[in-house]
Amino acid sequence: AKGFQALQAWLQTHAQPDSWIAMEATGTYHQALAEFLHARGYQVCVLNPAQTAAYARSQLSRVKTDRSDAKLIASYALRHREQLRRWHPDPPALKQLKALVRRRQDLQQMLQ
Repeated sequence: AKGFQALQAWLQTHAQPDSWIAMEATGTYHQALAEFLHARGYQVCVLNPAQTAAYARSQLSRVKTDRSDAKLIASYALRHREQLRRWHPDPPALKQLKALVRRRQDLQQMLQ
């Protein structure tokens, strides 16, 4: 949560009110940040990693660091800004169902 607060403080001083926040989907790990930003009124776009990987190949990008990934995602979002789709959180019932399905899958793997 401290990191989220620090990001929000940075955004308040550096981002325009209508700025988009783009991030890659990372299993379930991106969810908390996307929800945090969405709840504070930011326009959030969660990108499919396959899209950004294809974009990286088209840019002949071979470097794989957090910094280079962030620049690549920003470049992708800027270049494709007209096609960005605003992310919205799942309704609570769907979140609960997804959590139950994940738990069931985990239990099935444990039994194998």
